[in-house]
Amino acid sequence: MSKAEFERPDAFNQMLETFLSSVRTRIFESTGASYPAWRYAADVLRRIQELAKNGLDNIDLIDFLAWLNYYHRKDFTTRWSKLTDEQKRAVLNTIIHEFAQRGLSSLLGEIAYDVALLVNSVLLGHRELENLAKEVKEQVLKASMDFINGKTDFNSIMKAIAPLYNESADGKRKLEDGVFLASFLDTQELKELVKESLLDNLKSWFDYMMIAKKK
Repeated sequence: MSKAEFERPDAFNQMLETFLSSVRTRIFESTGASYPAWRYAADVLRRIQELAKNGLDNIDLIDFLAWLNYYHRKDFTTRWSKLTDEQKRAVLNTIIHEFAQRGLSSLLGEIAYDVALLVNSVLLGHRELENLAKEVKEQVLKASMDFINGKTDFNSIMKAIAPLYNESADGKRKLEDGVFLASFLDTQELKELVKESLLDNLKSWFDYMMIAKKK
């Protein structure tokens, strides 16, 4: 594909879609129970940030983007060289956005599961966790609704969940990565993710627990 062809919006957009498809596959193939999507996404974005400091044509950045997109280095370098700086930034921003969105969705879903697990522990007889479960459930729901209604910021949700993790290394990493991933998304996107990945998942878990309790 020549440089002139990349100047056509349809050709460039098609290339972006190809990159996005590759990134989604990379996220799927590189993550699992021991390396969740949210952690992988945060690690990738920190790496991109670090490499991008040395310019859009930094060979280490190009190598990393080629690997993310399943391209041979030579082929990707050829394609990259035909892009304008504006197009290169668009590619980079598109990849960053995809990782941030999918990573944060994964993280909020995991937080929903953690809260539900705590509440379920009380239902199973662990009365010593009752006060903590009540506090975390109420505060997370309140912070989430306040954020959706424009009364507070996204970070308040991370603060509300903090007592659950009790300063654990994994918990602190979740909270830090949540704030980090959110920084790449706009407020409306964050509101949609909070509703779909946190609140809707919480409702599903609570409904399931209530059904199970009646059996």
